[in-house]
Amino acid sequence: MPCERIEVLEAAHPVPDEAGLAGSKRLLERVEGLSEDDLVVALICGGGSALLPAPLDGFSLADEIALNEILLASGAPISAMNTIRKQFSRIKGGRLAVAA
Repeated sequence: MPCERIEVLEAAHPVPDEAGLAGSKRLLERVEGLSEDDLVVALICGGGSALLPAPLDGFSLADEIALNEILLASGAPISAMNTIRKQFSRIKGGRLAVAA
């Protein structure tokens, strides 16, 4: 059954892709201009770090892909990977909430 009121965005996992970059841009556009009187409900779990690439200025999607590939090959626990990923993101680590 198709979603009529919910926008579904798809992206690659575990390595980010252009679709994820477009999805991140779309999310940031959707929260732009909101006020403290607006309510945003967001559930981002299991794979959100890969599905929402949003590199900081000076970094590219290719940089984020390379970072993810290095982290995945490192054997580090996911909590450590996410701690690093959020340092290079405009959306992770609470930045989506700040943007809203």
